[in-house]
Amino acid sequence: MRSLPVCVVVGLLAAWRCFGAGLTPSVYLAYTPSAPAYGDPFTIGALVLGLQGGPTPTGTVTVSWSGGSAQIALDNTGHGTVSVPSAGAPPFAAGSYAINGAYSGDANYQSASAKPMNLTIGKVAALVTIASASPQVSQAVTLRATVTPANWAAVPLTGTVDFSAGGNPIAGCTGLRLQNGSAACTTTFQQVGMVNLAVAYTGDANANASSGSIQLAVGKMAASIYLAISPSAPVYGAPLTLDALVLGAQGAPAPTGIVTFFEDGSALAAVAMGNDGRAMLAAPGAQIPAFSVGSHTVSATYNGDANYGVAASAAATFSVGRTSAQIAVSSSLNPASPDQSVTFTASVSGGVGLTTPTGSVQWSDGPSSLGAAALIGGKAVWTGLLSAGLHAITATYLGDATFTSVTSANYWQTVNKLGSATALSVSGNTLIATITRTSPGATVPTGNVSLVDSASNAIIASAQMAAGGAIFARPSSRTVAALYSGDANFLGSESALYVPLAAGSAASYATDAFAPDELVTLFGTSLGAGSVTVTDSAGAARQASIFFASPTQANIVMPSNLASGPATVSFTDSTGFTVSESVTVNPVAPGLFTANGDGKGAPAGQIVRVHSDGSTDAPQDLAVADPTSNQWMPAPIDTSKSGDTIYVILYGSGIRHFGNMPTCAIGGVAAPVTYAGPQGSFPGLDQINLRLPAGLPSGTWTLTVTADGRASNGVMIAIQ
Repeated sequence: MRSLPVCVVVGLLAAWRCFGAGLTPSVYLAYTPSAPAYGDPFTIGALVLGLQGGPTPTGTVTVSWSGGSAQIALDNTGHGTVSVPSAGAPPFAAGSYAINGAYSGDANYQSASAKPMNLTIGKVAALVTIASASPQVSQAVTLRATVTPANWAAVPLTGTVDFSAGGNPIAGCTGLRLQNGSAACTTTFQQVGMVNLAVAYTGDANANASSGSIQLAVGKMAASIYLAISPSAPVYGAPLTLDALVLGAQGAPAPTGIVTFFEDGSALAAVAMGNDGRAMLAAPGAQIPAFSVGSHTVSATYNGDANYGVAASAAATFSVGRTSAQIAVSSSLNPASPDQSVTFTASVSGGVGLTTPTGSVQWSDGPSSLGAAALIGGKAVWTGLLSAGLHAITATYLGDATFTSVTSANYWQTVNKLGSATALSVSGNTLIATITRTSPGATVPTGNVSLVDSASNAIIASAQMAAGGAIFARPSSRTVAALYSGDANFLGSESALYVPLAAGSAASYATDAFAPDELVTLFGTSLGAGSVTVTDSAGAARQASIFFASPTQANIVMPSNLASGPATVSFTDSTGFTVSESVTVNPVAPGLFTANGDGKGAPAGQIVRVHSDGSTDAPQDLAVADPTSNQWMPAPIDTSKSGDTIYVILYGSGIRHFGNMPTCAIGGVAAPVTYAGPQGSFPGLDQINLRLPAGLPSGTWTLTVTADGRASNGVMIAIQ
């Protein structure tokens, strides 16, 4: 399109001066701060000055340098900036750069270039940190050095690091190349004590050399000592062995030295360790007599050597007395359910070579007794039903002339609650909550059912179940769900929501306001055939036209002549029950229909192309099907044909009662509206015709229609 001249008043005599395309502006570049280092954020600014008294230059300035470029958009004063780093301008490496600037030109000014600007990026200072686990002598330890910019910039540093201990390079830990800012190596220290661990960083093209150090304490290795008693339940006079095992670190020398055995804190004897790391004390034996009948607590302490520190075992307690039996519990079904029978078996034995225990077993479920059962061939059983939950089952052997009593460890029997399902159904003016089990069986759910307000989570009604459910009064305006709390055998469950009535724009699905003669969609749990009444703020009740109805949805046309302000939409079904929703009425509530039917994306509409000779093309849809996403997408509009005028036709609702002609914006650019009002073929359907503004850049843009200060939902159009 040819540019028109721009005229302004110049001078004291108010002379008119006109400017046409082709004026030469002045372009200037600057940057801040004055001395950035590698990774520092800085800003490049551009200023384009036009002729004094003339229009301000618009458009863009492209700044470029060796290895990159960025585009600066000018504001209404001819200024613009770009930040580094940013998506279009990555961090600058250290060095000197010549920054060039090229102004794009506009309708009044021709393109122009700035004087090249010199920019120097300095090296950044580096911070060296060292990390290491607490080392033990002769044990491998990983050393890690991390090098980061001192300005905390998220930029990578390269180069190498050298580790040293006490001023001496560590073999295998020098010349390590940084990977993602860090380097690590593994070494061993051969002496116990303090070590000065240092790291020297060589620097790179963007960072200065640096170093760091820490004091590292090298300690003795930790040994582990374990104490075993054999047999675990001795009889007085029978052989008893205290067996201590000392273990060192893997790959290191084995511990050596002495183990001292204790009873209740008093030393019993000191025993030299064998080559296998064991020290054994026999009773009765050369060092100690037999242990007396009763309870004994013993422990063992390893005294350490040149490489290992002192270590103590856990205390061990044993009792000398009669021979003890052994007992174990098993289950026929774990987990089970409350209506499944479970059999527990207690197996009682006296050990290899001993007689089979006789007598009886006492069964317990936690603190509750399940009864006693006789041992037959060393086994006793219990069979029955258990309630839902986790049961600690124990079997206590009561003993006989040969064996002492013994109680098994807890056998954890799981009995899972049965699943339940809750459903809400409508019957006239009542809601029926039905609770069923989710698996076959005879046990039925019992307990309490509550009706819960979905907005506040408040319980508005509760009832005990009867005949598998509960009956509640049907709410007329509250969205609720039925909540079954469960019982001893069944898990709780919650129904789907019961929605009395909800209203939304049929075009945009907006709920904030509705206009007279607007197309509105009503949603509910039980709608179907019925009638709709709208009562406005003046108290006038008017019938709304219904043009579609189903059990969950009704589409209506809001009545004409509704007073603005709070209003109530009421739906009365075929049984005479009425549900309602509070809404707001406004003269206009603009909404645009979309191809996907959800108020978003490509609009439902067409374009009409008018050529310079007055001829027109067939209408083109504003949406095209995308088989991949199974969605309608914006159809590209070709604006490259010179001389064509493109008109956009949109469909909506809630627009026709405007006070002032609606406006339209496409990506923030005004688009003249040539018609807004009823579409004429369908009740409540409005039509908006607008002229596509010239010069829209390529891309996908948001289009909105504003009527009397209220904006529609945004729809998307594509400019090719």
